[in-house]
Amino acid sequence: MEEACSIKCMGMVWVFIGCLLLMSMYIYYTFRVKAKIIRSKFRKQGINGPLPSVILGNVPEMRQILSRTSVNDHVKEKLLIDHSLSLFPYLKQWSKQFGATFMFALGGMQILYVCDVKLVKEFSIFKWLDLGKPAYLQKDRGPLLGKGLISTNGALWAHQRKTVSPHLYMSKIKDMVNLMVESANTLVKTWESKINQTDGGVVDLSVHDYVRSFSSTVISKILFGSNYEQGNTIFPKHGALLKTMASPTILNGIPFSKFLPTKKNMEVWRLEKEINSIIIDIKNRHIGRPHQDENMLKVIMEGAKNAKLGPTAEDQYIVDNCKNLFLAGSEVPAVAAMWGLMLLALHPEWQARLALRFSKFVAAVITSSMLICLAR
Repeated sequence: MEEACSIKCMGMVWVFIGCLLLMSMYIYYTFRVKAKIIRSKFRKQGINGPLPSVILGNVPEMRQILSRTSVNDHVKEKLLIDHSLSLFPYLKQWSKQFGATFMFALGGMQILYVCDVKLVKEFSIFKWLDLGKPAYLQKDRGPLLGKGLISTNGALWAHQRKTVSPHLYMSKIKDMVNLMVESANTLVKTWESKINQTDGGVVDLSVHDYVRSFSSTVISKILFGSNYEQGNTIFPKHGALLKTMASPTILNGIPFSKFLPTKKNMEVWRLEKEINSIIIDIKNRHIGRPHQDENMLKVIMEGAKNAKLGPTAEDQYIVDNCKNLFLAGSEVPAVAAMWGLMLLALHPEWQARLALRFSKFVAAVITSSMLICLAR
């Protein structure tokens, strides 16, 4: 009995040692051998970069540069639309040191930084389906993006694009103008009521919250149609997920930390599950509905069915593409609108010119053709 127990314990020890060796070999290959092969290939093409450490890559150096850069340094700089080099001072420093194209590492992930306009243009016209989105978008940003249009490559991306893009052409966008104007009117009336409640007609508004709420309502109506109110419940959860994932796990320099049951990871998993559940519930409500309620969700559902993925994979396809469209349709317009409002506030003469243009249509119903005229 004791011998059998001893043999069993020894077996478990050897299994543990074997797993440890395999893990060590995997880490050594990923963080040392594979990284060295990739960097040597780029060095032969004249592309260099800062020397990374074995496990953490260039994360320690990035932290040092960030610690040396104070907030006041950013404030003193002239306000620019492209503020990326101020927000990421390590990129600014390495650009001066290695040129417009260089390599750096986040853990075991090798990143090619390209700021050469001609090279970027060549990448954009290259038609190979497997060149495009980096793998970390699915691995590290999976709860946010999944395997949707933003994060996939190859045949799956081609099918998703074929399904979604025809419904985002200008001819289709024109049909959505009334929906956008309706939501914008609601936003402006809310601001007007806030202003009218004050004595001097001056009030501090949290534009950030209002504009994000506006863009989320618009994309909810486009995505979910008559179920947009239920779709709006995704907005606070989606915002919380963005905020939770904003502190980058990969910059912590801890390999495989996304799998650990930390407070942050558990919060991400909970929010992901709740968002997925809401989308699946809306999808189930759409099944068997009359075709009068046309929206992007129906288009995505048809695309999932035509892809012949199977019931479980179909649901994941629908969830991932809804999350991708929700992110693109709420975050990008909201950020653009807030920058626009800020620039108008900085340049009162632009406000006067814009008001003069709008005065021509003050008594008219805004249409897509009017918006094109205003943009000229």
